[in-house]
Amino acid sequence: MRVFSDFIVNLALFIACFFLINRMYPLEMISSRTSSTQSKLTLGFILGAFGIILMLFGFQITDTTILDYRQLAVISAALMGGFYASILSAIIIGLFRILYFGVNESSIIACLNILLLGSLSGMIVRYRLTYWRRWIALIGAMVIITSASLYYLLGKNSLYIILYFLAVMIFGSIFIAYLKYYLMRANLMEIQLKENEGRYRQLNALKEAVFQSATEVSIIVTDPTGLITLFNKGAEKMLGYAEDEMLGKLTPVNFHLEAEIERRGQELSELAGKEITGFDVLIKWSHRNNSDEREWTYVKKDGSLIIVDLLITPLQYEGELSGYVGIATDITAKKQAENRLIEANHLLQKLSTMDGLTGIANRRAFDERLRLEWKSAFTSQTPIALIIIDIDYFKAYNDTYGHIEGDECLKRVAMIFQRRMIQHGGLAARYGGEEFAVILPGMAIEEAFRTAEILRSDIESACIPHSGSKVHDAVTISAGVTATIPEAADLRLELLLEADTMLYQSKQNGRNRVTAAGITSTSV
Repeated sequence: MRVFSDFIVNLALFIACFFLINRMYPLEMISSRTSSTQSKLTLGFILGAFGIILMLFGFQITDTTILDYRQLAVISAALMGGFYASILSAIIIGLFRILYFGVNESSIIACLNILLLGSLSGMIVRYRLTYWRRWIALIGAMVIITSASLYYLLGKNSLYIILYFLAVMIFGSIFIAYLKYYLMRANLMEIQLKENEGRYRQLNALKEAVFQSATEVSIIVTDPTGLITLFNKGAEKMLGYAEDEMLGKLTPVNFHLEAEIERRGQELSELAGKEITGFDVLIKWSHRNNSDEREWTYVKKDGSLIIVDLLITPLQYEGELSGYVGIATDITAKKQAENRLIEANHLLQKLSTMDGLTGIANRRAFDERLRLEWKSAFTSQTPIALIIIDIDYFKAYNDTYGHIEGDECLKRVAMIFQRRMIQHGGLAARYGGEEFAVILPGMAIEEAFRTAEILRSDIESACIPHSGSKVHDAVTISAGVTATIPEAADLRLELLLEADTMLYQSKQNGRNRVTAAGITSTSV
């Protein structure tokens, strides 16, 4: 009877301890993975102290043998707090065992036993096992380690004690496992209840918010035939009609832009293979997806136009169609802002590809256009030509006339190139400083050379005074020309280098001339 009463006392202690922990750390009863390090160590300390209490209420098996549930305290620490909690509880229990019973072989073996169990339990719970598999693994580790310790201490005389230990421990383990499982389920249900309550409160608050802000939203409800049955304050404010004016009207098509209804009706008629007009234009698509949302233009009572985002949803009651609800939001300002943003983006795009001084394409636009034209020429196996141009003695021009006049010179030269490229379908770009580049898609070398000669002649004929030039009393240019039919996916750099080499030869040969592979102009 004494053993039975001790057993009941131990179970009662476990119940009290678990309920205390559950009040303090409810989430740890569900999962140790979400616990903080502090809470894990606190749990280890609590269960370590609890293991000491269990030692004091052990089972008297023989005159010299006492068993207790300290091992269950350690594996419980592992389950709720993980590795560190398990180790801490084992250390506390092991130290108390030595301090309380003295340093002897039995105390040392018991201490090693509990430390080994703490380490192994902490490692077991790191594996992602199901709840019951984890318990089975922990109980197995506990039984093996403790039975081995008993056998080491008592030898063959330990058989009776081991059997008794197995019966008590397995029963106690199952009881504790179900107790923790019960508390875990209770905690989950409480959490779910709080979450459901929170969601209910959120939905209720959302409903209140929707009703409170309904003056900014048009809500129009119709019966299945399109007869208006509800016209809220938001609709009155948005459209300028009073509710009394609209209730009983056949359809809300009255304030839609007629051209939009006709256009949408034609689209739906083509899709359906039959004519769709009037109210059916608004509600036809909603049956396909349970709702239909799109932009429409509303005509207000005063004749002004607004753009709305309209969501139409069929209303069902007991499985039958009872009508439609249309919720419209005025997005006129938003659309105007979007249009301004699109215009601004177009302007930014244009500015990002335009040279700020001359107004023609910049180096970035040139590189992108060359990439596209090269790809097109490679695909169609047609020629592509490049002209690299440099203003002769431009540094001397700046030194003579100043940088302001130098900028004006660059602008005039750029405009001459731009006008010619409009005629020839190419692109003229400021390549850098006083250097320009021209892309001529579809041109072979001879035609590209002639085009470069025309550009050279145009600049010379413009008669822009240049007293600092060593080749002419007016501004002149030197140019290098190259052309090819692309044979590889990307050899643009080689084309640029060749054109630059031709430009260098033009400069070496006296400037104010055009040079291509095998062709050199003689105009000076």
